[in-house]
Amino acid sequence: MHTAATGTGRFSGRAVFRSFLFLAIAFRLLLVAIVPFGQTVRYRFEGLNDEPAHFNYVKYLALHHSFPVQKGTVKDPGAFTRNDFEYYQPPLYYAIGAVLYAVFGMRTGLYCCRLFSCVCGILTVFLIGAAAYKTVPHPLVKYYALLFAAFSLTHAYFSALVSNDALSWLIAAMIVYELVSAGGPHSRRNFSPGRSTCLALLLAAGMLTKSSLAIFFIVVAAYFFMSAFSLRKVSTAVQGCGIIGSGALLASPWYIRNAMLYHSVMALNMGFGPPSHNLTTMRALLGFLEKTLHYFWFPMQHGISGSTGVRVCNALGGVILVAQVIALACYLFRIKRPLFNILLLGLVLILTIIAYISLNVSHLEPEGRFLLPAFPAIAFFCAAPVVRLFERRGAGSRALGVAVVTALFPCLYLLFTKAA
Repeated sequence: MHTAATGTGRFSGRAVFRSFLFLAIAFRLLLVAIVPFGQTVRYRFEGLNDEPAHFNYVKYLALHHSFPVQKGTVKDPGAFTRNDFEYYQPPLYYAIGAVLYAVFGMRTGLYCCRLFSCVCGILTVFLIGAAAYKTVPHPLVKYYALLFAAFSLTHAYFSALVSNDALSWLIAAMIVYELVSAGGPHSRRNFSPGRSTCLALLLAAGMLTKSSLAIFFIVVAAYFFMSAFSLRKVSTAVQGCGIIGSGALLASPWYIRNAMLYHSVMALNMGFGPPSHNLTTMRALLGFLEKTLHYFWFPMQHGISGSTGVRVCNALGGVILVAQVIALACYLFRIKRPLFNILLLGLVLILTIIAYISLNVSHLEPEGRFLLPAFPAIAFFCAAPVVRLFERRGAGSRALGVAVVTALFPCLYLLFTKAA
């Protein structure tokens, strides 16, 4: 790829980028105010059914100054009346929210917690652009990844609510950025003691925000052991072990508590109820794939009515996904020897998919947001192939139009949802 666009392409690309990025950020801030609290519908947006449970966790910490103990699961009768089924979650997001609640009170504290989630989401978007540029130093790849991430309705929606998702995605993006910034095995940018400490703290913070970020221990281990093998330096492997061990040690008290209280380190049975083991038939598997596709593009439930419009949107989402996979395959085939950072992003995506499938084998929870720990990888693998394709035809800046259309496509679902 060329390292920069030229002439009119540069100007128009930057103009499109800045205009649409501003609109995306404004839309995200608007969602903080207009999405209703709880599972009600307003302005065609449905509130999150478990946001009250997340906020109850915040309130409990603020009022009692101690961690609550979960007694039942989300599958128990009356769970959405009591809203006490998120207490198994790691505490970092809720501790920050409790401070906001204590300072601003209940109603203002709710919107402060939402705004904190929104800020985490916006910072994640910018980190995704930065990580894409570190992987392939091309401004259009950066712009595409930024716009795709900024307009993602699922990411924007969950980043406008009280939940630990947005903070976990921010930490995941920070870990990815740290690794791709350091470069491959032969890079001279070694991890200094300060950067090593930062990475260990990020791993610990991730595990104290959401247990799904456990995959990044494997990612960091792969990074350091591949580097150690390439450089033939045992000290590099020791450094990686130190970072991983420190991060695990810092997060371990919470997971020891889980084992003592819930007889499970991750406490998934408390979060999702008893194992379901539903992916045993072809029909169940196809249903799982359809719901994953649907929820990846559109996060709310009030549009799932089996209507023709929803089915058409699902089909369009499938076509977009297949087209992106084909473009990615062509892109990787032409590279022949992928850059180390591309391989690293590929590992993040593969591990996230494996973790997602494992969750759905034991507890059927086909929600596309569970794939978003790999959002930097998803955005890059959507961006780079399309930019390469358009540049081969001498119209690189038009790729940004594809980014905007792709990212705005889920808004079509809103035409087939309840207005109120």
